[in-house]
Amino acid sequence: MMPACASANRKVTSMKTTLLILVSLALAGSLTFAQNQGGPRRGGPGGGHGRGMPMDPVLKALDTDTNGVLVATEISNAPAALKTLDKNTDGALSAEEMTPQAPEGAPAMDDSKRPRFVSPIVKALDKNSDGILSAEEIAGASTALTALDKNSDGQLTRQELMPGRPGGPRGGKAPGEPEPASQDAPVTE
Repeated sequence: MMPACASANRKVTSMKTTLLILVSLALAGSLTFAQNQGGPRRGGPGGGHGRGMPMDPVLKALDTDTNGVLVATEISNAPAALKTLDKNTDGALSAEEMTPQAPEGAPAMDDSKRPRFVSPIVKALDKNSDGILSAEEIAGASTALTALDKNSDGQLTRQELMPGRPGGPRGGKAPGEPEPASQDAPVTE
C-alpha cells in the first residue's frame, strides 16, 4: 500500500499537469483569436478575393453594406455608386478605374504581360464590350444589374454575380442565400 503522502503528491502533480495543459490551450486559443481579429480582411466583401488579391472595385462600390449580396437599394443606386470610381471625372469608367489596385507596399507587377480579368458584373454593364463604361452605360447600370437577377427576388446573390462557379467567388454562400441546387453538377467556365 502506498503512503498517503505519496498519493497526495501524485494528485498534486497530476493537477498541476492538467492545469498547465489547460492554460497552454487557452493561451493558444486566445492568440489564434487575436490574430483573426486584427489586420485587413481577405476574401469577400470589403477584403480581397483571397490569395492576396484586392477586391473588385466595381463590386466594392456597389455593395455598400459589404455583405456580398446586392439588394434592391444597392441596385437602384448603382449609377451613383459607379460614379464614385470616376477618378478623372470624365463621366466614364476606364479599365484602369475598374481594376483592383495592388495593396500599398506590394511589389510592382508588369500588367502588360498578364490577361486582364473582367468581372461578370462589368461584362453585364459594358453593353458594347469595349472595356470602358460610358456615361450611358453607367446611367443604365440599374437595368443591366436587374437583368442578372435570375430568380427575380430583387437582389443579386454571389451565384448571380459570379455565374459559373457554385457559391460565387469563393465557393461559399452568402448570408440568406439559398443552397446551390446540386454540388455534383459539372462547372463550365
